[in-house]
Formats: sequence, structure tokens, C-alpha cells
Amino acid sequence: MLVSGFLMKGSLLIFVITIFRGLDVSCGCFYLSLQAGKSALPYLASDSLLLLVGVWLLSYKARRDQRQS
Repeated sequence: MLVSGFLMKGSLLIFVITIFRGLDVSCGCFYLSLQAGKSALPYLASDSLLLLVGVWLLSYKARRDQRQS
């Protein structure tokens, strides 16, 4: 779970940098486009949602473990 969290953070960082640089990643490749930055937003949203779910699961497990001990 910890490794996937680090990978998700790295992925989010790459997509944020991609958006700010104006690159289009609609096919998974990094190349310049006239409509740059628009295609990375869905990836950014899905990665953010997955990261939030992971953080919620970790905090839920920590709270549950505290109550049991």
C-alpha cells in the first residue's frame, strides 16, 4: 500500500508538471500540441481520486487498529 502511494504521488507530480509545461499526453506520449494541457486533466483527476481513497483506507485502518488495542 505504501509503495502504491508513492507511485501515485509520482504520477500526480508528473501530470501537474505536464499541465504546467503545456504538453499533451492524450496518447501516453509527451509531445507539444496546440491544445496542450487539456488531455492530462482526466488523468490528474483519476490519480487524485485514487490517492485520496488510499489515504482514507490507511487512516481508517490506523483508527481501527487504535480502537482494538
